[in-house]
Amino acid sequence: MTARHEGDPLEELYFTFTYQARQNAQGISDGILVFAHEVTDQVRARRVVEEREESFRKMADNVPAMLWVTAPDGQCLYLNQQWYAYTGQTEAEALGFGWTNAVHPTEAAAAGAAFVEANARRIPFHIIYRLRRHDGVYRWVSDSGLPRFNEAGEFEGIVGIVIDLHEQKLAELALQRLTKKLRVSRDEAQALNADLRASNEQLIRTNIDLDNFIYTASHDLKAPITNIEGLLHTLQSELPAQNQSGEVAYILSLMQESVDRFTRTIEHLTDVSKLQKEHDQPASQVLLAQVIEEVRLDLAPLLQAVHGHLHVAVEEIPTIVFPERNLRSVVYNLLSNALKYHHPDRAPEVYIRGRTEPDFLVLEVQDNGLGVDLARERQLFAMFQRLHTHVEGSGVGLYMVKRMVENAGGRIEVHSEIDQGSTFTVYFKR
Repeated sequence: MTARHEGDPLEELYFTFTYQARQNAQGISDGILVFAHEVTDQVRARRVVEEREESFRKMADNVPAMLWVTAPDGQCLYLNQQWYAYTGQTEAEALGFGWTNAVHPTEAAAAGAAFVEANARRIPFHIIYRLRRHDGVYRWVSDSGLPRFNEAGEFEGIVGIVIDLHEQKLAELALQRLTKKLRVSRDEAQALNADLRASNEQLIRTNIDLDNFIYTASHDLKAPITNIEGLLHTLQSELPAQNQSGEVAYILSLMQESVDRFTRTIEHLTDVSKLQKEHDQPASQVLLAQVIEEVRLDLAPLLQAVHGHLHVAVEEIPTIVFPERNLRSVVYNLLSNALKYHHPDRAPEVYIRGRTEPDFLVLEVQDNGLGVDLARERQLFAMFQRLHTHVEGSGVGLYMVKRMVENAGGRIEVHSEIDQGSTFTVYFKR
């Protein structure tokens, strides 16, 4: 810690030092010259880049799909943790061209050849093959990628995604067999089969690259999944009741489970995409009481359902300089959590207080709910982590709150006692 000028406050500054021997007229060293250059801005910029890269890696590792990135020569440079968890491979085994060793032996050559051709021609890559899971079972997956180029137009490799579609593939094969038995529903089954393939291809095409994968997956996939579910319901209504048993019922249930799983995934990704899109929102003077009132109106049904009471005392900080949409998200997440995780033996009492400190405007949200184990505080603010699983949620709300507040120079703290309640304290930079 040092000051730039005498009397200035101490700051965390960084310098590079160069030492050079000094020689007199006789060529004898008589001292050392020291050159110091301030590199604070470079160090901070590097930290920002490293933090963003780490954040992106964490996000990529939590995406429910296998992601990969290659170099211009086709060598695989990166696979997210989903790949290693799924296949059981290590980095040493998978990187380069080692990933092909996890492909079914009868399909590995074709998969490798298709990828090499796409890399050489710098065109989109798409293939369906069977991939060995960590337990030795081969499952159908869809593997696709798109070429990526830098600002100078130079080819930098391919970025891609592997999605397990085993249930969908089995359903497709089963539907082909069912067409021989179910003449009445033959046309509907064939149409559903075609739409499933088209929807899967559309899913692959929407993943332009890793940078916009989250946004694309959370927005452009809603309609196809809704269509698939609608077609599935149409098929069920068209099939005679006596045919909706045995193998048919099993296949239909597998398809419905797949649709439900996709729907839940999209809902979770939508929350994450909001954080990515709203990161650079402009800050402005926001009326805190007005934001709280708007959130209260949104939560009115939940307040009534749990017989909760909201006590607001924020007169000391009437306004906060913060992106309005982000402030609303902070207030909404904290209040909705206070109501959702209420104690079953008492009605929720939620207190919202505001106070000032020399460097911060402080917002407190106190409840009398379930409380949390502070030994797991790191997990509390982690992405896709939930301490109470009996209530619906995505596990990204508090992660988003922490990121938004810290990105604006603030911080969030929590004090809690199990079965007594919690207090979340948000410090907004003045």
